[in-house]
Amino acid sequence: MSQIICEKRIYTTSMEEHAHGYSQLILPLEGTLEIQTKDRSLELDTEGVFLLAPGSNHVFQSRGTNAFVVLDIPGHLVQAHDQYQKMDGRWQGIRSLLYHEATTAKPGDLSGVLTYIHQFLSSGIDAPSIEYLKANYHMPWTVKDLAAMDHMSPYYYGQWFSKHMGMTIGQYVTRLRLERAKYLMETTNLTITQIGLEVGYAHHSSFTRAFSQWAGQSPKKMQKHLFSAKKA
Repeated sequence: MSQIICEKRIYTTSMEEHAHGYSQLILPLEGTLEIQTKDRSLELDTEGVFLLAPGSNHVFQSRGTNAFVVLDIPGHLVQAHDQYQKMDGRWQGIRSLLYHEATTAKPGDLSGVLTYIHQFLSSGIDAPSIEYLKANYHMPWTVKDLAAMDHMSPYYYGQWFSKHMGMTIGQYVTRLRLERAKYLMETTNLTITQIGLEVGYAHHSSFTRAFSQWAGQSPKKMQKHLFSAKKA
């Protein structure tokens, strides 16, 4: 495959399985497409966008009435892994442009649109699970629940997270909690115990141990140091 192909496609309810040597970007217009890859299982609807990487074997079938804008992209133009993103305003704009191209008699040059697509795919926009952790670092979590947010298997999710973030899930959550704890020491009059509870530590000793390992000094010493610096 040497050129970009943009089409409006309707999928049947028959289950099919294959892989192809090019990337495929799938943007739903209506309905749902069930997709199963080696590491992901999702029901793709108008709330999301999915990119299939070259060589990604996948099983798929639709459920009832459906329509999708599909962009087949030569493998050398987009080097990517299977990727799910939320259908936000950026992707809605891309979908509108591609829908016009797919339904017009004389489609234009898609290279400009592909530039934006590539930027969106590689822009570092956080996966839903990471956005969740940022907002809920103080809450309990499980790998299973986080993996489900990104339509991954728990086993693959742990590997993906470490590669994507450069640390384990536990290390990332701990960093979020302790960074917030330091901020609260600087900006509030909360006690150490109150701060520990605020960022998700039920036990004072657990918070003190984690903070000391992270900051190189105890929460009490850090708070005293920050207070002195504020008065100076």
